[in-house]
Amino acid sequence: MNFIIILFGAPGCGKGHLWSVLQEKLHKLFNPRDVGYISTGNLIRDEIARKSELGLQIAELVQSGFLISDNIVDSLIANALKAKQTIKVLDGYPRTNSQFDSFVSQIDEDTEVIAVFRDTPEDIILSRIAKRRVCKDCKHTHTSDNACCPKCGGESIVREDDVVITSRIEEFKKHTLPIWNRMSEIGITLHFVCDESSEAITKDITSLLIE
Repeated sequence: MNFIIILFGAPGCGKGHLWSVLQEKLHKLFNPRDVGYISTGNLIRDEIARKSELGLQIAELVQSGFLISDNIVDSLIANALKAKQTIKVLDGYPRTNSQFDSFVSQIDEDTEVIAVFRDTPEDIILSRIAKRRVCKDCKHTHTSDNACCPKCGGESIVREDDVVITSRIEEFKKHTLPIWNRMSEIGITLHFVCDESSEAITKDITSLLIE
């Protein structure tokens, strides 16, 4: 049996921290080579860095201020899902009904989907984002309490996407939140409110993997 774990929630809800805790636990329970993390943001950045034909196309769209089409995102995800890991964690996908339909078409009968919604109120997200920083060098995320990156000592800067966090949250409410009601069509859904710790959520997720 293969598993796909979807991390679902608004920008700034805490999916990144949840993944770090979940990753540590999964690597203890399973061979790390069997665990894959698929982030749409990472895939897009990697494709641009590779300067592939698709990467150049994406870079041009980004520089021109255009949104990256569902078709391009679907293609990147489809390639990533071909990897042989038995446990794949999806972060930032699917975000639209079209992406959801594309994702469903790729699930085979040997794959179980676990969708996890980290439900965090907007005021908490905005408060959290106001303190969030990222290292210009190693990309480690941390808080504004650190004058420089606590991991490598690099320069701490505000994430580019955090500057437009309000519009990103509205985009999530309009296009992505409705998808949650469709998740039960394809697998198990777990809904957690913001005060539940990443450790507790991870325990619930991993219990489903080792039943």
